[in-house]
Amino acid sequence: MVLALTWNYAKAFPQPYPQLERTLRELELGRSMDENGHVTFRSALPEGPVTHDFHAARTVNWRNHESIRDWQISGDMDWLRKMYPLAKRSLDYCIRTWDPDHQGGCSSLITILRH
Repeated sequence: MVLALTWNYAKAFPQPYPQLERTLRELELGRSMDENGHVTFRSALPEGPVTHDFHAARTVNWRNHESIRDWQISGDMDWLRKMYPLAKRSLDYCIRTWDPDHQGGCSSLITILRH
C-alpha cells in the first residue's frame, strides 16, 4: 500500500506560479534543513535562526523529489545543480531515519499508524 503524504494544493501550485514554487523549495531544502538533512516542521519564515529541536517534517523530507518536478517545469539546469545535493541530503536523512533496514518503506510511519 502506498500512502499519499501530500495535499492537493501542494501539487497544483507550481504550474501557475513556478518561480514562487522554486523559491519555496529553496526555503525547505536550504534554510529549513540542517547539515544532516533534518527539515524543520514549518518553513523558516521570517528570516532568522532556525532550530531543529522538534521532529522532522516527514511530508517535506519525503517531498524532496518535487525539485525534479520544479526543474521540469522551468528547465533551469543551474537551479537543478544547486538543488540536487540538497534533495539528496534530505532523501538520505529519510532513509537513515525512517527506513534504517532498507526495506523500501517508511517503517516508523507504519508503526505509528498501527498504534
